[in-house]
Amino acid sequence: MANGCEIAVVTSCDGSSPTLQRNLRSLRKLGVPVRVFCWDRVGRHSELVPPAPGITYEPLLKGLGFRNWKAVGANGLWWARVLFALLVGRWRLAFGHNFEGVAPVWLVSRVKRFPYVYHIHDNITLAHRFPRIIARILDACDGRFAADALAVIVPDESRILPCLEKYRDKILVLPNTFEKDIPPAAGVKPLLGRPLTVLTAGTLHQDRGIALLIEAVEGIDGVRVLLAGHITDPRLRTAIAECRAVDYRGVLPRSEALKLYREADVAFMFYEPAHELNLRAAPMKLGEALMMALPVVINSEVRISEKVAELWRVGYRCPYDRIELRRLLNHIRDDEAGRGAMAVRARKIFEEEYNWEAPERALLDAVRRACQ
Repeated sequence: MANGCEIAVVTSCDGSSPTLQRNLRSLRKLGVPVRVFCWDRVGRHSELVPPAPGITYEPLLKGLGFRNWKAVGANGLWWARVLFALLVGRWRLAFGHNFEGVAPVWLVSRVKRFPYVYHIHDNITLAHRFPRIIARILDACDGRFAADALAVIVPDESRILPCLEKYRDKILVLPNTFEKDIPPAAGVKPLLGRPLTVLTAGTLHQDRGIALLIEAVEGIDGVRVLLAGHITDPRLRTAIAECRAVDYRGVLPRSEALKLYREADVAFMFYEPAHELNLRAAPMKLGEALMMALPVVINSEVRISEKVAELWRVGYRCPYDRIELRRLLNHIRDDEAGRGAMAVRARKIFEEEYNWEAPERALLDAVRRACQ
């Protein structure tokens, strides 16, 4: 790469996303400085994002949170600041994280002529509900961003929407997995009188089944819930605070959140089936659970649940229903042998199918081709 040039990464979140952090560590293997332009939405960037040699973070906005009208209104200011930062810098390559990140990258790349990679973690027309005409316009934009990109990263085949189909030759399917940096606990943990611990860590949205889980565990003997992450809804915060079976640890750096898997017996990942994006979920929590050799609990409406429960046999599934979930939790509590066998298979699946070495090689090869 040319001297004095950097790799620019643009994300409208704080930069703490585990898959984004994974990609940044891989990019550093190219020996080129990386500059991340981000939005510190909850004011905790310095706590949640660990410093790393060769990676510089520039939060261009602070505060306003997620999924509210103030944050939506601030998008114009966010894009203006990103545009200015990209225009005044020297870039050999850029990464646009999601639609909000790639839009300013694409615009400046038309002027400064640098290649870019479009990383789709959540497709915008699946993540949000738009009027049909707006959704069509956004899909058309997505197609143009993909057409002009060096490469397009998606976490699963189900995220290749019709607007992206014609660009399959440049699409890299990189699963939401991580380096083997945290070894799992040794074997299943017998309950021996303690409660079954159900873990979920990450951004705690209403549509991730947290309220359903809290309702399901109330009145069950021998089951508790362990939570960590940012709570986006005041009503959910109240429900968490009022439930005696919930142990909420707050917002934690990823390194600390992963340690919670050693305290848990199963990992919970439910998704409200009314949203199309949720049905196509490629959970980061699944990659974490497999790495940490922990069985998972997932709702049967999610496409990947059949693979989890029937093909890999590393977890349990049931419909998105409070009564069915309560029955399942009672069964899991008493199924120590089943949980032990699933834990062994989970780690095996991680090492065979969620190993980062091959996807990382594909990512870096694409970047090197652009920089020749």
